[in-house]
Amino acid sequence: MRIKIIGIGNINRSDDSLGLVILQQLSEMKFKNVIFENNYGDGFALIESMKNFDKVILIDSISSDSNVGKFHKIDVNKNQFDFKFSLPSTHSFGILEAIKLAKQLKKLPNRCFVFGIEGKDFSFSKDLSTKTNSKLVNAIINEIKKNSSSRLTKC
Repeated sequence: MRIKIIGIGNINRSDDSLGLVILQQLSEMKFKNVIFENNYGDGFALIESMKNFDKVILIDSISSDSNVGKFHKIDVNKNQFDFKFSLPSTHSFGILEAIKLAKQLKKLPNRCFVFGIEGKDFSFSKDLSTKTNSKLVNAIINEIKKNSSSRLTKC
């Protein structure tokens, strides 16, 4: 099974970089059969980078009525993506639009999940105001292992 994990964010917008920070943590664990990729908020590039993968996991900061630091797992293929979340984007065509278009074009992978972590501050800053959540990292690891031959390998 081919798996791609995409961290989404902007390193200059405080908590908007949470997806990139968590992706870095995961990529240091050395999974077999998993490709890691940064996306800086370009929706068209996101659609292209999801092609030819069996499972794609998107990691991004979100903003909703939940507590800061809480994470959400959204199964995009099961229409659990009800758009009650705001995925901050500095681009006119971001992750929400990319997912909608990929669905319409039938280019969404068979298994696609968004792991969103509640951010607090999306202003111009390189400092995070929200701590990364170890439960989120563990939930993503469990999703990688589900129904796949991917596993952690020793360095």
